[in-house]
Amino acid sequence: MAEQEGILRFIRGLFKDTSPIDLPANSVVIGTIAITDNRIVLFIKYGLVSEVGIYDGNTYEPVLSLPPISNTDSDLKFSEDHPISGQFKEQADGDLIVYWTDNVNPPRTLNVT
Repeated sequence: MAEQEGILRFIRGLFKDTSPIDLPANSVVIGTIAITDNRIVLFIKYGLVSEVGIYDGNTYEPVLSLPPISNTDSDLKFSEDHPISGQFKEQADGDLIVYWTDNVNPPRTLNVT
């Protein structure tokens, strides 16, 4: 829990903001990628839900949220035991693509535009 508070303090510090980040209840930040326009991609898990979203210094906006569905492999399978690292690329058409891995699941790509 102290580690999560440290991560959230770090993110708020990037924006010189002391207000709490409005994430879903019981969220755990698994990884971050700083992107253009002073925004941050957050990889979070809460309950059984794995989610990718963007924090812009004021608000958090989910981009992809996948609860596990039994007998399928649709879950992103984020885990506190496997931190996520990644990078981004801005395409010529303006799309923002993030690439990430947790070194357990296959490397992934997502258009967060």
